[in-house]
Amino acid sequence: MSKIFYLSEIINFAIEREKEAYTLYTKLSEITDPPKAKQIFSLLAKEELHHQNYYEKFLEEISKEQTPGVSQNQEYQAYIQELIADQRKYSQDLVLLLEDRSKAIKYAIAREKDSILFYVGLKNYVSPDNHSSLDMIIKTEEKHITKLVELKSFLNL
Repeated sequence: MSKIFYLSEIINFAIEREKEAYTLYTKLSEITDPPKAKQIFSLLAKEELHHQNYYEKFLEEISKEQTPGVSQNQEYQAYIQELIADQRKYSQDLVLLLEDRSKAIKYAIAREKDSILFYVGLKNYVSPDNHSSLDMIIKTEEKHITKLVELKSFLNL
């Protein structure tokens, strides 16, 4: 079975998701009242920025040649571009409607779960040598879910 994804494509997608998450959590920290919730959203925003920086440095260290035998897949590229554009628009529109803390946290948790599913699924398409990199990305998203669930519990939502 030929591989259809380069690790660099996955990392570029991760960078875009981290940028969007940073924007989302920053805006949520601005519109949230309880200090603890504000603090958690601010912390998540900082972590997303840290992850973005990490992925950008990681991207500099790898090359597309790391996953030999990869065939270009225009459908996949179109899918990724649409996913990124759709997610960015949805994040921007949603923040305007997120005055309900419960909805905000549920959305953030769902977004983190979507990221995990995306990265887990991609393990089927990249070289096994790259699985540890994907595992690292997955673990960071799992930590965000834990923090959001704790916030949800704290706010009795």
